[in-house]
Amino acid sequence: MLDPVIPWIVSLGMTVLFATAAWHKLASPSKFSVILAEYQILPTPIVGVVAFVIPTVEAGLAVFWLMQLFPMITAGLSILLLGVYCLAIGINLMRGRVYISCGCGFSGSEEDQPLSAGLIIRNSVLILILIISLMPENGRELMWIDSVAILFSTMLCILFYGSISQLLRNGASMASWRS
Repeated sequence: MLDPVIPWIVSLGMTVLFATAAWHKLASPSKFSVILAEYQILPTPIVGVVAFVIPTVEAGLAVFWLMQLFPMITAGLSILLLGVYCLAIGINLMRGRVYISCGCGFSGSEEDQPLSAGLIIRNSVLILILIISLMPENGRELMWIDSVAILFSTMLCILFYGSISQLLRNGASMASWRS
């Protein structure tokens, strides 16, 4: 049984994750459409539609996480979306296409983050966290101190995620320097 603080931290963290992902893509839809086409998975005629649908779904997920609406469905869709991202990255890594931008854009940096196995690991950890967050809660009432714990824990998770993303970006840059 989970302490009720855990689902709140996951919910707020996923809100930030999906809101920033959607914002990044919606801020430059043509760039995201090009990135999506570079994956060479979708038929060319539907790339534009999918480039609109993905950030729309991400924005919707951000709202659902924030409002804690339909938690099982929201978590399921989040797992599905992150799984699709892992699959698309994995397909291109197997093709040797590591120079493609992941399209993540979490850090707000203009520098593109190339594909790497680290992105699959990062997304897989997020999927695992989402699965764990679906466990039943123990029913404990939240107290005021829990709000403080939720706020600081969420900020810490966001910083940790940003740090991991930057380390992955740095690793890709260092690998390109060596080759």
